[in-house]
Order: sequence, then C-alpha cells, then structure tokens
Amino acid sequence: KENNCSNVTLINKAVYSADDKVILNEFPDEYSSWNSIGLPVMQDPKDPQSTVPIERSAEVETVTLDQFCRENDIEKIDYLKLDVEGVEIEALKGASGLLEQKAIRYLQFEISRQMLEGANTTARAVFDFLYGKGYQCHSITPEGGLGGKASDSSAFYDNYAAFPFDSEAVKDEKGRELPIHFFTIVQNGEPFIRHHIEVFEQLPFKWHWHIIEGIAELKHDTSWSLQSGGRITGDLHRNGLSNDGTTEYINEVAERFPGNVTIYRKPSCAFWDGKLEMVSAPLESITEECLLWQVDADELWSVEQILTARLIFQQYPQKTAAQYLCRYFVGENLVITTINTYGNHLDYEWIRTWRYSPGCRWISHEPPRLCRQTENGGLVDLATIDLLNYRETSLRNLIFQHYAYATEKQVRFKELYFGYKGAVEQWYMLQNEARFPLLLRNYFSWVSDNALVNTSRSQNIRQIAQKFGDSSWRFRVNELPHNEPQNILLVRTDSIGDNVLASSMLPFIREKHSDAVIAIVCQEHIAELYKDSPCIDIIIPYDKVKMSGDEDYREHILRLLRQMNFDLALNSVYSRDQLADMLTLCSGAAGTAAFYGDLCNITQMNRDSNNRFYTSLIPSDGLHKTELERHMDLLKAFDIDAPFLQPVVYTTDGDKEYAEKFYRDNNLKPETTIALFPGAQQYHRVYPNYEAVLKHFNRYDFIVL
Repeated sequence: KENNCSNVTLINKAVYSADDKVILNEFPDEYSSWNSIGLPVMQDPKDPQSTVPIERSAEVETVTLDQFCRENDIEKIDYLKLDVEGVEIEALKGASGLLEQKAIRYLQFEISRQMLEGANTTARAVFDFLYGKGYQCHSITPEGGLGGKASDSSAFYDNYAAFPFDSEAVKDEKGRELPIHFFTIVQNGEPFIRHHIEVFEQLPFKWHWHIIEGIAELKHDTSWSLQSGGRITGDLHRNGLSNDGTTEYINEVAERFPGNVTIYRKPSCAFWDGKLEMVSAPLESITEECLLWQVDADELWSVEQILTARLIFQQYPQKTAAQYLCRYFVGENLVITTINTYGNHLDYEWIRTWRYSPGCRWISHEPPRLCRQTENGGLVDLATIDLLNYRETSLRNLIFQHYAYATEKQVRFKELYFGYKGAVEQWYMLQNEARFPLLLRNYFSWVSDNALVNTSRSQNIRQIAQKFGDSSWRFRVNELPHNEPQNILLVRTDSIGDNVLASSMLPFIREKHSDAVIAIVCQEHIAELYKDSPCIDIIIPYDKVKMSGDEDYREHILRLLRQMNFDLALNSVYSRDQLADMLTLCSGAAGTAAFYGDLCNITQMNRDSNNRFYTSLIPSDGLHKTELERHMDLLKAFDIDAPFLQPVVYTTDGDKEYAEKFYRDNNLKPETTIALFPGAQQYHRVYPNYEAVLKHFNRYDFIVL
C-alpha cells in the first residue's frame, strides 16, 4: 500500500505439505523472524547462557502450492522465494506437482541449521528432495552470481538457488543450451590433472571431457625440440602411456563419469604422430555445436570462470574464440608478473576457447588454430573472425593459472622432451632465491626476453593449487574474494578437553571460509581428535617435550609452518602460553591474531612483549566466562555469527561399529546409559561424593572413563 504496488497479493495462510491447520510457534516480537512451525532452540544474543523462549502459539490455515496454483489458474511460477524457517521440505512437498512439471523456473531457498533442527529435519533432505524432482542446487557467490553445486549445508543462515537440469538459465537467447566440450592432451599429468573433474562436475549444463593420453613424436609443430636436443626416453613413459599414475587416475574418472568422459589412446607402445593428431582425435565424435575448450593438465580454472566465459559466449553469439592471460608459475609459489613476455605472448597465447561446429578442424597445435570451412571451400581461423581478446576476458577475471614449472618432475620432463639442457639445475637455483623480483632469463637459459618473476603472495594471487608438506597438493574449485584468507592456521597447544571445546568453532569457521585450506597445529596425542573432522584439511602434530628441549626439532616444525604460506594464523587459546605465541608468530603468516588473554600460563612481561608482534588482539571482557563464551568472542571478532556452540568429537563408521558392539556385548541400552568422564588437570577431579550421587540413578548403567 505504501509503495502503490497493485501487482502484489497478500495471503494470510501458511504454505505446507497439506491443506490443513498447523501450530505456529511465536517468539517475542523483537525475534519474530524466528517464528516457526518447528520448535527451534535459539540462543539469546544478549545472554549466551540463556535461550529465547517461545511466548505463544497460534493455529493457522495451511495450503499447498499445488492447490493454491490450481485455484488461482497459475500454470507456472517464474521465481519462488522460499523462506519458511526450517520447514522447507514440507513446503516443497506441497509443490511436488509443480516441481515434477518443471513449472517453477527459479527457486531461491534459505537454509538455517537451527531452524532445521527445530523442525526435526536436515539440509540434505531439502537438497535430496529437489535433486529427486530434477532440480539442481547451487550456492550463491558473495557477488550474487551462481556458484558451484550444493548438496548439503551446515550454515546458520545461507541462501541457495535451484532450477531444472534443462533450465533456461543455462541456455542462450535462441534457446540453445551451448554445451562445453573440454579436451586435454596429457602425458604424466599428476598432480594437477586431478583438479579438472572437481570443477567440471560442478557445472550446471551439459559438458564432456575428452582426454587424449600418450607420448607425441617430436614431429610437425613440436619438431623444433629436436634441434635443441629433445628426445623421448624410457623415463618419460610406460608402453607409450604415463608412468606417474595419470593412466590409472583417468581410468577411474572415466568409470565415475561414463557419459561425460572419453579417453583416446594409441595401441600399446605406439606414439602419436605429433600433437596435431592428438588434438584432432576427438573432433569426429563431437557432433553438436558447442564451445570447444582446451584445458591442459596443468592449466587450472575455477567454476566461476567457466560459468562467466560461457555466459559471454551466450550473450555475444557472434564471438568465435577467446584469448586469455594466465598466471604462469615457475615454482610452487613463484609466478611471472609481466605481459607479452615468456608465459604470456600476446601474439599467439593463450587462445583456449572456440565456438565449434561439426566440420571444424585443426591446422596447427602450436599455436592452436581451429578452422572452419568457408563457402568457397577455403579455411578460416576462428580466432581471426571475432575474437574475445585478452583485455575483454581479463576485465572479467578470466585469467587462468598455469602451473607449468611448479614441480621438479615437470621440469625434468621438459628437460628431456624439449631439450632444455640443465633445466632442473637452473630451476633449483631459482627456487633457492629469497629476494624478488628477478629476471627469468638469468635462470632459464631458453628464455631471452624480460620476463620478471615474483612470489604469488606479493602479487596477491589466490592460488588454486597449493602444496603442503613434501608432496601433498590441494586444489580449490571456487573463487575466493580478495579479502578472504585462503590458508588459515589454528594453533592449539592445550590438551584433550580444551580441544573438544575448541572444536565447537570449526563448523562456523569452515562455513565462513568454505574454500580456504584450514590447518591445525596441536600436540601429537590430540591429532586423533581432528583426523576425521570435515572442517580440518591439514594436521601438523608436534611433540611437546621436544618443542621445549630440542632446538633442531623446534625449527623443523616452524619450517613446516612457514612453507605453507598462511594468510592468517589464529592463536585460539584464551590463556596463552609462550609456545602458542611462538607457533603463531613464527608461522610466517601474513596476519596473526590472538586473545589479549590472561596471565594463567604466561608472564605479563612475555605477554606484553609478544603482543607487539600480533596484527590483531581480540578482547574478551569478563573475568569469569566459560570456554565456549570465549570462543564466541573470538568468532565475533572475525564477523562470524555463532549464536550457539556445542562441543564436538568427530567419529568414523568404525567408531560407531565399535560402540554398537560394546553395547551389545555388555547388554547396554543407549537410553539408560550414562558416560561419566571425571577428567581435569586440577584437584576438582578428586570428588569424594560420586557414590552418594550415583545411588540416585539406580535405573541407569554407567560407563566411567
């Protein structure tokens, strides 16, 4: 009424799974947004020790969306916004007919963990129901774009988008779906080739991955390698295929995605007749108009970048090819920073996407030239018709990451295959440098221009691939906003009970930083608590005795931490000690944070001295607070809303089987069994009245730990 809206209708009913009546539970007016058909337990923001009570209830009429649309002659819903405080599954069940007919074009729904628990259901049930009706669900990026596929959520509050698998959302203005056919020629592509399928399976449209594996003879486009000493030795292959695990890996991928992945290989011990034959191999089987996208084994893209690039081709159907810049890595964390030099030559690099139609064919691979036949029988290079150039793609953040010289194994392969004499030795010289920028030509003898090298951190590059420890590489599939840390270290120097309490923070930290790598450094006997946590990616255990008395051991642990290039190291122990401060401040992290804390485990002189080196000190007012309240203060300092914390111990299926067997063997029933753990490091553990107390629980069995 206030906005003169004549196209809005208010209906005083609740959407539900049946035409019925239900009880709506109401909180105080200031918390009325929590009102729900369920019974959520909501912590009081003003007093974390208390919950906000449900004040009253009201009976309300319900209606299914299916019935409502029938009564109002609504054949389709263009956009459905679903925000029903935990009973999403009931509202969706009442829309089963609409969903099965794909009559709901777009759906945006909210997931709230507390609300779902209050309605005795889960987020996964909502996602599974929608997938079962032929809808795909996606996260919504911080910028409001479409993110990766979603199948579960533990968010306190978060929103997701859903639409049919054949939705108009993935078609262009002429109703064409525009699938993407990716192709990769590979020989010994570990570990980077493992990234691709994790991205592709997130895509909301039709896609296919063509993998052409094997050694190419040094002919045609690559014959120049012979002049510089290139050769094919037994070290490079096994019967013509990869010898580093790539063969086995792509076989597994093809089994997992039989309709989306095709592998092309020569007979055993045979080589391809140059790389031109390799890239041409899939063309005969691509019988539809599509985007053809070259993705080499070490060229990494994010989900958002592929979605963005495809959207551009949908919006501009006249565009025939696309050129991109790349972040060209010459070490694990070293990258070329110059344009139109080695790694980013603008006259021929990097054309990677073409608008393909059956009949197109390759006339060269270096550089890649895909041609279409003209009316007079000639050939025209698609990249010369209407190219999306590197300026246009860079403006949209379409800069991929090329890990060409990130590992010694890659360099050794190029030394043999391309004839780069002394490449491995020169590469190690570059890796051992400490001061940048540097001219690449002073290290790579085959480089003659002014390409400059610097660290990825100095360029604020959010690496898709990161190495941890001696050989473990981890990959991200989604973009990280530039103010988001991509590597987070949590420091815990305390023992079992405190770590169980601290684990309450992990789901909230993971939800806030879903694509970051989260590591924890803790005592060796604590590591088991984090081994099965879905919130922790890396565990760095240490021996507490050695840390205090063995200088070489201590430096070894600190070196491990520094190698991981953490953006943020968080000392989450309220009663800090000298060891926790050392691990945090000597981790090499760009940002370091800790509680201001108390003096239980550290002298004031040491605390004040260490405080000078932290980039952030977190206050936590109040002399007497529980550990969980301290943890809430810490999360709040990082803009993480955690209205309710609960201690967490992560278990495995094996743990559950053990527990079930234990109960069976001892004739115990879960509902009448109490586990008692009288553990503490102080005198409180010696409590003389257990016997007197337990007598009052004579109907129960006790497991005393």
